[in-house]
Amino acid sequence: GACSILVQLRTGHIALNFYLHRFARHNTPLCPTCEEPETVEHFILDCARYRRERSTLMNKLATTNPGGDPFNITNILSNPEAHKPLIKFLTATERFPLNLPIPDPNPPASRRPTSRPL
Repeated sequence: GACSILVQLRTGHIALNFYLHRFARHNTPLCPTCEEPETVEHFILDCARYRRERSTLMNKLATTNPGGDPFNITNILSNPEAHKPLIKFLTATERFPLNLPIPDPNPPASRRPTSRPL
């Protein structure tokens, strides 16, 4: 689901050529469009192939980090307000076989995970 893909993006353990190449699952670590390492940051912020989808993402992210840069990879991957636009971006790129529900950045208190004592 959405949580799984967000964890994969944060850790870099996702089916992008840079990661797949480490395990001989792809013949090159490079992006086929840009010929740059196909990392999470490249995929989300730089790849020319997803320029249109990124434009929509950036418009949505403009208000997610008041006083800071909303267009940096740290904000995009860690700010709950950025998750919904990010999932929409991932779906629009069709880069991954996704059929993800869009996460609610502010779930009702009854749906929030509670910590349990160890």
